Amino acid sequence: MKINIGAGKFKKGGWTNIDHVSKHYNSKNDIDMDFLKDQNFPIDDNSVSVAYCSHMIEHLPEDVINNLMKETCRVLKPGGVFHVTCPDAIKGTKAMMANDLSFFSMYQDYAVFNAPEYKKKYSRTAALKDATIYQQYIYMIASAKCIYIDVPCEKITDEMIKEFFKTMEINLALDRICTPVDAKITADNPWMHTTWWGVTKVQDFLSRAGFSETYNIECGKSRVKELRDTNYFDTIFPWYCLFVEGVK
Repeated sequence: MKINIGAGKFKKGGWTNIDHVSKHYNSKNDIDMDFLKDQNFPIDDNSVSVAYCSHMIEHLPEDVINNLMKETCRVLKPGGVFHVTCPDAIKGTKAMMANDLSFFSMYQDYAVFNAPEYKKKYSRTAALKDATIYQQYIYMIASAKCIYIDVPCEKITDEMIKEFFKTMEINLALDRICTPVDAKITADNPWMHTTWWGVTKVQDFLSRAGFSETYNIECGKSRVKELRDTNYFDTIFPWYCLFVEGVK
């Protein structure tokens, strides 16, 4: 058995898709699971050979991800591999500090971040291509706190970002930016990024979940041959992402 956790529209023979149908994500899943409510995979221990998770962990609170990683370890066979990819907040921070707009090019180029027809669905008040690099960065790290997202929570201004990184270490500044918003906002807006991740942090979570080995890799360089096929795997903005694997 091979599972894709937070699969979205992914379809590939031999894979079991696990995700939750909502107004934002309506693809048919093999297992429908609301990760904010359901604590356990309906899968037997030691029955999965490979688990894959792409652009999902940044959407959920850390306690949910901690449980998800423990559950993934439980269902994997000994020696099974869990492949995780998501936006790399450390890379993003360095790009923001260097004023490297190319790192955030998707926010300038893609209609979903800019076109008027998507404004209501994603609670946007303006096109992200017109935002400063600081607000594009906040949208990447803690979407609700971007000043152009119309949800009721603390907003992080450009000046606040400059002050955080002037006075704090990177990890502490990221923790400050990603202080949790109201749980209902997270539940009602599953598209939002709510937690930050870097390679070391993902590895720490995997180790605490019970994985015996963790390692950082490049896109398309998995130990699992099938996962090297970038027609199916690691397809989303690879320059912007981290890629980590854990072995049970």
